[in-house]
Amino acid sequence: MAIALITTSIAEVVSTYAAANYYLIYSKSDYKDLNKEIEATNKKIESFKEDSTGLDKKGGKKKKNSSLEAKLQVLQRDMTMLKMKSTILVTIFMIVTMGSLGNYYQGVPVARLPFTPFSLLSSITHRGLVGDDYTECSYIFIYLLASYLFRTNIQRIFGFETASASSNNMMNPFGIPYPTNN
Repeated sequence: MAIALITTSIAEVVSTYAAANYYLIYSKSDYKDLNKEIEATNKKIESFKEDSTGLDKKGGKKKKNSSLEAKLQVLQRDMTMLKMKSTILVTIFMIVTMGSLGNYYQGVPVARLPFTPFSLLSSITHRGLVGDDYTECSYIFIYLLASYLFRTNIQRIFGFETASASSNNMMNPFGIPYPTNN
């Protein structure tokens, strides 16, 4: 679990704020140009929304606004593709971590479940273990479970999560806002 906490923390920092992101993404002229174009398109869309003083006879403003929104979607898709480099870096880091843990814990049960899981879950919890005792649990299940839980909490504590992620997770499946003390 400690390894899951450490690797998840490193992955979140690398994917959010690390210098690697600066050198891979933010320092590139492609990113800067794309960012400026996205900001300009957003400003144009906002000005169209604010200036709702009628349309011309053929609905030209409406068509112009929809074409700007389509352009913005394309630009945001391109921005996502640029940011994919850090995602690939984090993925490689996690694969190396899983491989090294696999070499160390292969065939060794690390926990005992208080129940016998159903067949789909038992294929995950008993992966890489020898024998028919399905209450034994392998490292991969514990690592993935701990990593997921730590990632969610790290994102929430440090504010890394996006607005859609905070209202759409397994702990709050219906997106009900948490009560605040005002």
